[in-house]
Amino acid sequence: MEIPNNPLHDPNHQDNFLNANPDTNQLNNPDNNSDSQEESINQPDQEPESMTPEATLDQQTADQSDQLDSQPPTEDAELVCLTCHEAENAFTSKDMYGLAWRCEFQVPLNKLLDQEIPDDMESWAMLATTAKKQRSEVKLSTLTPDELQEFQKAKRAEVDTWLNTGTISAVLRNQIPEEQILRCRWILTWKPLDNAGQNVPDLGSQKGSEKNSNRTHKAKARLVVLGYLDPKIEEIPRDSPTLNKTSRMLALQVIASHAWKLRSFDIKAAFLQGRPQADRVIAVDPVPELRKAMNLKPEQICRLNKGVYGLIDAPYLWYCALVAELVHLGFEPSPFDPCCFVLRSWNETTGTHQLEGILGVHVDDGIGGGSKLFENKIQQLEKKFPFGSHKISSFTFTGIEVNQHSDFSITLNQSAYVRKINPIMVESNRKSQLELPVTEKERLALRGIVGSLQYAAINTRPDLSSKLSFLQSAINKAKIETLMEANRVLHEAKRHHDLSITIKPIPHQHFRLMAFSDASFASTTKPDSHAGSIIVGTHQDISKNYQCPISPLTWGCRKIQKVVTSTLAAETMALSSTLDQLSWLRLYWSWIHDPQVKWQKPEEALTKLAPAITVPTKLENSDVAITDCKSLYDLVSRTAPPSCSEFRVQLMARAIKESLQEGTHLRWVPSGAQLADSLTKAMESHFLRETLKLGVYRLCDEESTLRERAKTKDRLKWLRSQQHESSSSEKL
Repeated sequence: MEIPNNPLHDPNHQDNFLNANPDTNQLNNPDNNSDSQEESINQPDQEPESMTPEATLDQQTADQSDQLDSQPPTEDAELVCLTCHEAENAFTSKDMYGLAWRCEFQVPLNKLLDQEIPDDMESWAMLATTAKKQRSEVKLSTLTPDELQEFQKAKRAEVDTWLNTGTISAVLRNQIPEEQILRCRWILTWKPLDNAGQNVPDLGSQKGSEKNSNRTHKAKARLVVLGYLDPKIEEIPRDSPTLNKTSRMLALQVIASHAWKLRSFDIKAAFLQGRPQADRVIAVDPVPELRKAMNLKPEQICRLNKGVYGLIDAPYLWYCALVAELVHLGFEPSPFDPCCFVLRSWNETTGTHQLEGILGVHVDDGIGGGSKLFENKIQQLEKKFPFGSHKISSFTFTGIEVNQHSDFSITLNQSAYVRKINPIMVESNRKSQLELPVTEKERLALRGIVGSLQYAAINTRPDLSSKLSFLQSAINKAKIETLMEANRVLHEAKRHHDLSITIKPIPHQHFRLMAFSDASFASTTKPDSHAGSIIVGTHQDISKNYQCPISPLTWGCRKIQKVVTSTLAAETMALSSTLDQLSWLRLYWSWIHDPQVKWQKPEEALTKLAPAITVPTKLENSDVAITDCKSLYDLVSRTAPPSCSEFRVQLMARAIKESLQEGTHLRWVPSGAQLADSLTKAMESHFLRETLKLGVYRLCDEESTLRERAKTKDRLKWLRSQQHESSSSEKL
């Protein structure tokens, strides 16, 4: 605890404090300081700029400890407990001097935070584990004078934004119930600049010195309300949708197929421009910078007229305001994703709606493209909600590097992100003890590296999906061998860090969807069965066995939740799930180009859409289980299916056959040409990676392939018989 130099030793107004464990008190350790320090000394969640020297603080603690009449604490106390004998003075002191409270709690990682729920008088105490502490916040004590000045400028800009958007208004404190007055604090960070040092087209309002200089970061100050103190935290709406990966990939494919320019923008101070707080009254106790800018009197505070950062319903209020404006501009929200919008115009010649553009929104970031009409609508949107930046062709969107090329193809990669992931540090004397259980610290590091790689696998690295799925299943029972495997996966990810996803400019009138499905059956080493799939966009000539470009759209690997008793059962469940997703994508793509598609009646609509292609794996090994798996193709493609003893599988195969009647052609490829093969097995992903790099694929005729393989088997059988009869060792 740190107390500024002011006369608090008034006998009529004196606070007594109890340090329950002086030996473990780490409040004087500069490494444990709060991540951001403020000028305010009347905000419980802020640090004073001028800190009391350690020696002075020790002397104050010693003087105060002489006044304590409580029992001495125990030696094994793990938490630093603070008690205020006059609790009301901790929040509403009538003293003319300011007070500052600073508390730090060391919480064991194995202790659940929800077991320590503070009461009303202790709600100011924030508990956080070291794993979740915001490492990105800036410590003012580590900044140079020039950097301090830059953050002061950023603070003034944030205050001006609050005032210019009409977010707050002055009100007397006694007019607002005390429980509806929230506190706020500064969040200071260094924001990285996209394409720092490069001349990248930017249509936003950034200054030229920021765009073309060699700087890589800029100071960012965000004034955040402590929304967890909201008295109606359980009642107000807090849901705010974000753009999902599938919608983003479909939007990019639409842009590439129509040869539109790809653009991205972010809206400045989005939450401050949300829908007004019309149905409730909420206020904040302003920070000194805000109080000074508004010339507030001591008895005045700020009433919130709109949503602000940190408020529980701020994302929801912003989303409502953005949707209302987009609809006003003529955009139509998608029934498949509330964050995807399309712009259409009426074509008098054809008497149909014509697609003019598509837009995806992720909170305050937008990505899309379209015709001149679309660009005009985006300019109108910027007049309503000013943009912080507006980039074309090359930018970073939600941590993914996106680039559009001259042929309108689009590439996505996370090379820089993957290279920054650090491996797990394992002690040298433990590396040889592979069966040794991991410590909690090592388990935490394992979760961190798996989570970091999972973000890359979901967005741009399908070649890592299977191995990460197995690692996730082993976290709770992890051993040293698991840590070593995680480091090997990271090494593989970094070795192929330049792997990217390419969206090919396939003409939309010739565009088709093709899905690959595969499954792995449980074994002694891998007790769980897994299903994998990858769905790509391609040219309609793929069904004629021509080599065609492909655009990976969605992929994934997951554990099969039901118990399966054979490879056939696993493959059937994988194909059934893939067909469901394929049907959903077909309806989604068709609705984008034709609003008359009856997506509400999928059974009727799918039969009228362009056909799609599914490619399950067909294995040819002779053992019984895998031979049953070979029958999957026969079960769903032949009129008289072969006998099958698994009746549940027969029912699923019947359902699959009905799904195929909705316009999906079932094709077969050997396992060596199966793109989804490495999504279900811990194997090398050479074929998948090479296919992603080349961006093309070709189907082969099933019957001819089987005949060639049959001839090859006959030749090998004949050769073996000849070698057995002859003692010669002729080299073939």
